[in-house]
Amino acid sequence: MADSDPSTISEDEYWRWFTPAAALTAVDKKTGDFTASMAAILNRAGAGYIRAVAENIDRQEGRKTTKLAPFSRIDPAVFKAWHDNYGHGSLSLWTTGDCNISFGALTMSSPRIDLDYFGIRFDPIGVNKLVGITEVPARSGTEAETKESEGKTGNLAPAALKAWYEAYKLAYGENERTLDHAWDRAKRAFPDKTVTRASVRTLMPGGKPGPKQKD
Repeated sequence: MADSDPSTISEDEYWRWFTPAAALTAVDKKTGDFTASMAAILNRAGAGYIRAVAENIDRQEGRKTTKLAPFSRIDPAVFKAWHDNYGHGSLSLWTTGDCNISFGALTMSSPRIDLDYFGIRFDPIGVNKLVGITEVPARSGTEAETKESEGKTGNLAPAALKAWYEAYKLAYGENERTLDHAWDRAKRAFPDKTVTRASVRTLMPGGKPGPKQKD
């Protein structure tokens, strides 16, 4: 990771980067193994070859909470710790894009530091290099402009939703996996795509439907 890389990116650029779920889908198409895909992304992010940012980061040290600048870069050490300790990282990372990590011990000499990340995104250039793509198609206009003029960018591909659902099943217990819960998490994982309730229902045979809602 070059020293000249800025500590933050613009909001416009942020919306062009991959959500963790989208990055996982792209790599899973090549590997065919979503667990190996998670580990591969974290391994490269931990080495600084895939850059990452978060829409918001809260840093808590003792009783002091600091909010970092929006769209701040995430230290590769965070991903290295997730990869080394868990292999595939925090499952909430892949299902919602939010997660947290703690460093240090709860002592006076080594205070505990808690970091909460909200809205994590991965640099598409680094992700595409992982799957053998050397160019990233350019997108014009801001995300807000795109949503205002066109709405969502299209329906989420069934293969992408299926790959996400495999991670979702690992992250949540059977009693938590209701249809509405899964649908809500899928929409949060792919904010620029249309995810219908019916498409999620097809992945949940015997699942708890919950009250019927409009897509």
